[in-house]
Amino acid sequence: MKHVISSILTALLLAVGATAVSAQNFGGAAVISGDDIIIGQSGQNATNSTVRIYRRNDDGTWVNARELEAPDNDGADDRFGRALAADDMTLAVGATLVDNSTGGVFIYERRDGGDWEYVAKLLPDDIMEGDSFGRAGAIDG
Repeated sequence: MKHVISSILTALLLAVGATAVSAQNFGGAAVISGDDIIIGQSGQNATNSTVRIYRRNDDGTWVNARELEAPDNDGADDRFGRALAADDMTLAVGATLVDNSTGGVFIYERRDGGDWEYVAKLLPDDIMEGDSFGRAGAIDG
């Protein structure tokens, strides 16, 4: 456990050093899935939010393997990455300001080779403007 925590802190420090800008909300949400540390950056700039995926190489170093943006990004900051939940094969990304702050949860599945592919956007049937759906979540089983 100590090694895992140390690895996470190292990856976060390296990532922050490469992207340090105030008010970007980098690290507001973070999860681990296999050899990936997935970090939300909800508020990267006025028009975009991202989720950064850092992957541990065979030599133990961490690299920024990929950045995800909301598939329906309309150019407005949607707080994509405000909340994250993951298991070995599924990643859920909350975006509380998408669609006039109704919010949404974007689902990704891990494919062969470890890459994440977008598969669905979840919304409750009774969602209303201002609900900010996707503020928190969890995956079980």
